[in-house]
Amino acid sequence: MSWFDEALADGRLKPPKVSMLDLDLSLLWRVYPEKYGVGGFNGTALGNARFSPLSIAGAVVPALYAGGTLDVALMETVWHDVPTASEGFHLVLNESTETRRVGSLKPSMPLRLVDLTTVGLRRLGLARSDVIDSDPSEYPLTRQLAAWLYENKPQAQGICWTSRQFDEGKAVVLFEPRMSSVKLVPETKDEIFTDGPHLEAVLTLAERLGAAVIVR
Repeated sequence: MSWFDEALADGRLKPPKVSMLDLDLSLLWRVYPEKYGVGGFNGTALGNARFSPLSIAGAVVPALYAGGTLDVALMETVWHDVPTASEGFHLVLNESTETRRVGSLKPSMPLRLVDLTTVGLRRLGLARSDVIDSDPSEYPLTRQLAAWLYENKPQAQGICWTSRQFDEGKAVVLFEPRMSSVKLVPETKDEIFTDGPHLEAVLTLAERLGAAVIVR
């Protein structure tokens, strides 16, 4: 029996026990495939992420991932596969073939999200190792949790958690069918991180990691 099944069986996972928060962020930062656009939700069944793709009643729920800061967005994407220990690692960026871009979105109002930070998880009797710090092999279970939350917390516009890759900030996933009351207005879009100010942010993270960046 998985931790998800156990939590359902022993009553830890009951809708009234799920903690909600109203997250008021000035900007949501994204590193995204340019073809999707800065505000593009992924409505396909492609991918293998912690909380998506979700299939509810046979239909995929379009999802959008973002970070509360640029550092979160960069660590969750550009630096996602940096090894532990990271000292001496070389990140190679090919400027001519890089299809990812940096952008930011301004929510028109606070986002109503399921709280899966350490505080919210503790309320449910779950650990970060169950949900946030788990490896990709556990993603089928974390997606089961996300689907259960989507179905049982209809007021939730998404999920919020403390970023695994950058625990100084928050990460979110938003569900498009729940976003009708909130507009995500592009503040910046289609900017590169292989040159300019965003590269400086990548280099600052590299210094903290003890890693190096090679731009070709």
